[in-house]
Amino acid sequence: MSAASFSPLVRPRAQALLRRDQPIAALDVGTSKIACLIGVLDENDGLKVIGIGHQAATGMRQGMVVDVEAAHQSITQAMDSAEQMAGTTAEHVLVTLGGAPIRSREMRVEMEIGGREVTAQDVNRAFLQATNQEPEEPSFSGGAQLETVHLLPSGFLLDGHEGIHDPRGLVGHQLVARVVRVEASYTALHTLLNTLTRCGVERVQGLSLGVYASGFACLTEDEMQLGATIVDMGAGTTSFALFSEGEAVHMNALPIGGAHVTADIAHGLTTSLPQAERLKILHGNALPSPSDDRAAIDVLPMGESVARQRPRSELTRIIRPRVEEIFEMLRESMDEAALRSSARRVVLTGGASQMPGMVELAERKLERPVRLGQPFGINGLDLLSADSPAFSSAVGLLLQARRPGLSAAVAQSLAPSSWLGKAWSWVRQNI
Repeated sequence: MSAASFSPLVRPRAQALLRRDQPIAALDVGTSKIACLIGVLDENDGLKVIGIGHQAATGMRQGMVVDVEAAHQSITQAMDSAEQMAGTTAEHVLVTLGGAPIRSREMRVEMEIGGREVTAQDVNRAFLQATNQEPEEPSFSGGAQLETVHLLPSGFLLDGHEGIHDPRGLVGHQLVARVVRVEASYTALHTLLNTLTRCGVERVQGLSLGVYASGFACLTEDEMQLGATIVDMGAGTTSFALFSEGEAVHMNALPIGGAHVTADIAHGLTTSLPQAERLKILHGNALPSPSDDRAAIDVLPMGESVARQRPRSELTRIIRPRVEEIFEMLRESMDEAALRSSARRVVLTGGASQMPGMVELAERKLERPVRLGQPFGINGLDLLSADSPAFSSAVGLLLQARRPGLSAAVAQSLAPSSWLGKAWSWVRQNI
């Protein structure tokens, strides 16, 4: 069986990926959960989910496959469950990539037009130059080799005029294209593709960073245009993407998440990780309440068979410092990446964001308005219980598959020459 490959995940003007006769699968491979949604177009050309499968993840750490065989079993079970519910096999598969490190930078490409009309070929050349442009610093972060995952158009200037999203048909002398180049771990990307090959996925139609997909699922149109930050709080990582004028202008990931809170609980209460996760879900709160000292929780110590009662305040005192640390790290990283986007509003999503008190604590630490984001825009999510923040990335993948506009996400396959050729071919044919 050959190694898995994939074509660029793009936003064509026509609905190239989603057709009524071709279901598409969105596979979100996370640290603690594997989720698979199968969607189709309904009679009104709206998106509808017809199958869902989710499975506790094994073989994953901080968004990366660390045990191929264990991850293969989790992914296969999630996909099989979704296909059985849908009663069909999805021909196209879209996949999220998580984990750290992530690095994004804006590439600036200048082109002489000569006083004529800007053509599709000019836009093609701008994207190709951005692809080939060498960064100022080497593509390494903390010893990890990075590889380009997304090329995102963040706007054009024509003879100094800003606010141009599509320059085709305009007349001018100098065209400047601003393209956000997003890179992720080479090891994480290629290990995931090899794991998918073992699962029988011969071809991945598109790949997206999970937080980028979450933005399309949880941000309103006004938030994407005026500026907002989507924060995807997973088990192993906390990622964020700054959106402005309808597109992401910066992304990053922190190697800390909900699993670190669970580990703190296990150590602090001397209980097992499964018991700590249960306590976090049932009784966890990021902020204390007046009743915490009076409320009792049952804690089963490691090596014992009888639970002991402890005040809930002990649990809160363990949880809060770690959550504060996450938001402090997040604020520092967001402040460093202010760029040209105001992005004052913050939307939390992801499985770890659902703990009570998260929004209030985030507002204090980030000093920004914060809300909890749930995925929307697809029919049938509530009926299948897929409308929670834990499914934001999977829902966002389906929404990306039909979003119109310029090529917004160019995904990379196993050989750079291969993906460059595919990206160039698609842009040439569709823009």
